[in-house]
Amino acid sequence: MRDIVYFLLTFFVLSCTSNKSDRAVSVNDSVINKSIKDCTGQEALGNKRQMDVVGMVFKDSTLRDALHKLIKENLQKGRINDRTYYPESIVLGHLEEDTIVGNFDGIGIDTLYVDREDCCKEFPSCNHEGPNIYYLVSKSERLPKIRLLAKYDMPPRIVNEGDLDGDGKMEVGYMYTWDISQWRTYRILTFHKKEWRYLIDPQKEYMSTSRIFRLSGYEIAERGKKKGTILVHYLPEGLNQSVHDKIIIPSYVKIDDIEE
Repeated sequence: MRDIVYFLLTFFVLSCTSNKSDRAVSVNDSVINKSIKDCTGQEALGNKRQMDVVGMVFKDSTLRDALHKLIKENLQKGRINDRTYYPESIVLGHLEEDTIVGNFDGIGIDTLYVDREDCCKEFPSCNHEGPNIYYLVSKSERLPKIRLLAKYDMPPRIVNEGDLDGDGKMEVGYMYTWDISQWRTYRILTFHKKEWRYLIDPQKEYMSTSRIFRLSGYEIAERGKKKGTILVHYLPEGLNQSVHDKIIIPSYVKIDDIEE
């Protein structure tokens, strides 16, 4: 059933690249249904052939119900339910949290959490409802805080990826949040040579995810069978594509795409 959903939904999901800001509501059945329905809007599609395909697909209640069930089941597997920006920045195959615990520096157990800084806090006239900046913060303060890429009103979630590269330290993943386009880049942070780095270059095509892949239930990265390798799952851009697997050697890229 998963393959059928991929094949049919790819026709319209890759074309439905704009979001609506009025999706800021809690995740429930009505939100799931709305997220499916929104992507069938003819104004979001490029040509009549695509419109016809979408109309045909969503007249099939079996397919629609299967997609609804897939989404709901994954949300119920320990995932956080207060997705105020669902479904654009969520990966159903991940356990996404606000706080994670593990050994991230090789020294000992620590707690990492997402903290928010009010951008206008230094201005007396500020109403404190303006933009926010989000950081990954170490409770022990052994690790330096690092800014997370996110839209100011859409706090990111973090994923304890475990020890992906086999060096004895756990990695941290997160999906950046935004409110336009269906594409999102997944970033995996690792503490390497006394600083935060990207375990894998986020500019690589296999770290860019489409909506349909994020809703598939797949994890993005797993530890490879051979120590020091990472298995990445990804869905290439284009129609009629299937999920690909790729073995990656960590590159420990220095972080230069975040402005402080």
